[in-house]
Amino acid sequence: MKASLLTPLLALLTSSLLAADIPPATLPDGYTLEVAAGAPLVRHPIMGCIDDRGRLYVGDAAGLNLKKDELEKQLPNRVLQLTDTKGDGHYDKVTVFADKMTFPQGACWLNGSLYVASPPGIWKLTDTDGDGVADQREMIVGGFDYTGNAADIHGPFLNPINGRLYWCHGRKGHHVVQKDGTLVHDGLASGIWSCNPDGTDIQWHSLGSADNPVEIVFTPAGDIIGAVNLFYSQPRGDVLVHWLYGGVYPRPDQLQAIAGLPRTVDLPVIHNFGHVAVSGMCLLQSGALNPEWKGQIFITHFNTQRVARMALIPDGATYRTREHEFFKLNSPDAHLTDVIEDRDGSLLVLDTGGWFRIGCPSSLTAKPEIMGAVYRIKRPGRMKAEPTAPPVARTAPRSEDELIAALTSASPKERLAACDEIALRRIGGEKTAKALLALLAEPLEPAVEHGAMFAALRTDLPLLPNLREAQNPLLVRRLLLLSDQGSNGAANAREIVTLATRYFSSPDHDLAAAAIKVVARQPDSVTLLHDEFAHWLEGATLEDAHLRVLEAVVGPQLAKPAAQEILGKMLAHASLPVRRVAWHAVAQQTGTASKPAWLPLLQSQLESAAPGDLSGVLAAVKKLHDPQFRAALERLARDDKQSLTLRLHALDAMAGGLKLEPESFTLLLKTAGNEAAPASARIQAATMLGSAALTHDQQMALAPQFATLGPVELREAIRAVSKGKDPEVGKAFAQALVNSPVLASVQESVFRTLYQSYPPEIFEQTLLPALHKAEAAVEGQRRRLGPLSEKAIAEGKPEEGKKLFETGRGSCIACHQIGDVGRSIGPNLSHIGSIRREIDILESVIFPSATLARDYEAHAIECAGGETLIGIIKSHTAEGILLVDIGGQEHNIRHEQITADTQLPTSLMPVGLDQTLTEPELLNLVAYLRSRK
Repeated sequence: MKASLLTPLLALLTSSLLAADIPPATLPDGYTLEVAAGAPLVRHPIMGCIDDRGRLYVGDAAGLNLKKDELEKQLPNRVLQLTDTKGDGHYDKVTVFADKMTFPQGACWLNGSLYVASPPGIWKLTDTDGDGVADQREMIVGGFDYTGNAADIHGPFLNPINGRLYWCHGRKGHHVVQKDGTLVHDGLASGIWSCNPDGTDIQWHSLGSADNPVEIVFTPAGDIIGAVNLFYSQPRGDVLVHWLYGGVYPRPDQLQAIAGLPRTVDLPVIHNFGHVAVSGMCLLQSGALNPEWKGQIFITHFNTQRVARMALIPDGATYRTREHEFFKLNSPDAHLTDVIEDRDGSLLVLDTGGWFRIGCPSSLTAKPEIMGAVYRIKRPGRMKAEPTAPPVARTAPRSEDELIAALTSASPKERLAACDEIALRRIGGEKTAKALLALLAEPLEPAVEHGAMFAALRTDLPLLPNLREAQNPLLVRRLLLLSDQGSNGAANAREIVTLATRYFSSPDHDLAAAAIKVVARQPDSVTLLHDEFAHWLEGATLEDAHLRVLEAVVGPQLAKPAAQEILGKMLAHASLPVRRVAWHAVAQQTGTASKPAWLPLLQSQLESAAPGDLSGVLAAVKKLHDPQFRAALERLARDDKQSLTLRLHALDAMAGGLKLEPESFTLLLKTAGNEAAPASARIQAATMLGSAALTHDQQMALAPQFATLGPVELREAIRAVSKGKDPEVGKAFAQALVNSPVLASVQESVFRTLYQSYPPEIFEQTLLPALHKAEAAVEGQRRRLGPLSEKAIAEGKPEEGKKLFETGRGSCIACHQIGDVGRSIGPNLSHIGSIRREIDILESVIFPSATLARDYEAHAIECAGGETLIGIIKSHTAEGILLVDIGGQEHNIRHEQITADTQLPTSLMPVGLDQTLTEPELLNLVAYLRSRK
């Protein structure tokens, strides 16, 4: 469409824009919200960018939820160019820069052209005559599949360091080739890609098995930070990731998506938002909104109508974060898709409105009549515009000697950057190989360890020759993990397995674990090691290391005849630990054989196992789904002499998510809400109720329980909501949830997803107001964090805080230790100030379950005698575990006594400890903890 055809509409558009209502919103004091562009100027804006003249380009949706075939048939979406001709912050001129697009999600202005991600690729759109309409189109990169649910291609984004274009693609499959037809990669992995602006030199930067990477930003150092949806699935986690070059990021339930990709070390995310549906983001280039925010990330949450402000805190070679809520649009039908920093430092927030449904289960119905808008956030009277820094010129390649010198730098970031450059340029000289081997022999943080390992792979460092000669355990472990990933990895499988067997019993536990991991991932290792396994099983007992190898190898390869034979020997073995490993192998199997010969052995063990071993046998039986076990399972489920948890496990193995008999349903219902029942039994009952196919009457009977369940039980049981469509049932569930004291422990977006099959008014009229009230109470507490942390810095007295800690005020001393004072149940706080700032410490006190320290997760251990112990597992031995309860008492529990071990997603530290202190006392305590460095 030509710009001239739109000219008669401009007056109407402008008047409509200025009259547009500003919805209620929550902003920090002193900031304002205004409509920069509303309907009909824009229809449903998605993602966009600002060009060098201040014009805004946005992907604009037609409001249609279409699958791939229909998108390609109709090509209904477009890219708009919006201009503010008056310079007052309101766009008043629009042209359709490009029409007939599939699904434009993102834009980047570079050298007079607009680059847009619209499936199946990246488009270069150029307006050669200046009329606001692109008359030249070229898809410079293609091959990225899509379905129409928006979990596909987003971007692109200009990397100011190297001048390349980067983009994101979801787990929809791709077949990407260079312009000359050379294959780049074919697979299912999601991830980050890049190319030169002319479409040459296409590369993948990082890949993974998460569902949907959405957008990325570049730090001044060139690090890539990205937003990813469904990085975790159970429970859902939408996250921020530091995308390392060559990094492969696994999601356990989607490992097939990254099959064949190079693997180094497991790389952590830098922030987990939960279920929010992260979308657009920007890194603040100026300090116009607030000088302290320069360099921070602003990110939109599609499901929760929020913009979060994320402080990036350097942490070695990577980052950690601190989250602050910046903006919330108080309109449930708003869906924020992007946030863009304008040239004056104000923020543009894009709301795509209510149309999108097929990619968003939290949107109960499509509401295309609810138009989106572009909002502007400013700080009137206090904004000082700063020119955006020009892109940093491409850095000249360093010499090999300079890179080798950087590998020995004291700075982890310098080491990582050198590794990345070596890998990118494939510098494989003898000197570089020697330097990489030296680096791989040192203690390294995960990011640098990955960088060094990936550089070794990319430069074809001789892996097996060096592995044969290596003595340093760190070097051996890393070379071993790489050994099957070189160019001849598959051909060398037999030697790799043989080399790995040397280290099964290594006193270096990390090396032993790596050896087992490498053997387990060889597709035929159970056959290669069959004779050795058989030899081990001839003995009366087995080493712990041998048990770990059997557990890692036999289950995943159980479809192979060699694995079936070995499993039979394990089930028949006289040693109870061997049989336990066999049960676990069956429970974890990824392949099965028809009519395995060892089924009668398992049948016998189900009927004769001691109470402490029944849970292991039941897990194996559940996996098999074989009807021959049903009679024994029914007897066990009805045996009131057994522990309640075991009876429920038997019932679960028998039912497996199917319909529940009335007697079984009654047992589960009574257990889930019974505070006197063991925690593991309550959680098990709630889990089964949430996964079972319930009748109408059972759903109606379950509904009132939602008002009484604890946070963990509620999280499991509410899955039952999604299994119904009957409005009567939906109302009953909603009315009970309104009265739940732990309603705020579940995110609004989770409930929206659960209620997608019911009439929308049930959720919106009954449950949504209660959720907002509960969330407001939590937000009130969360908003205390910033002001309190500032007061702790200004007014806190560490010496007074020390007295409070040592005298036991606030009960910290009951579980934590500083120096020689206190008890080491929870994390030791002697050096807490070196890794946590005031606001982090306050969050841990006010919201103790927000971030759980690794290895300090609470466990509920149920014992064969019926006793349940809750505490922290301090150590594992061959005989059992050492658990410390909240009272500081140690419990040595043998494996055969344990009938259930449930990890709790909540902290042992109780909520409300901050209320036991006056505000000055709390500030003093925080100041003391911060001083401990």
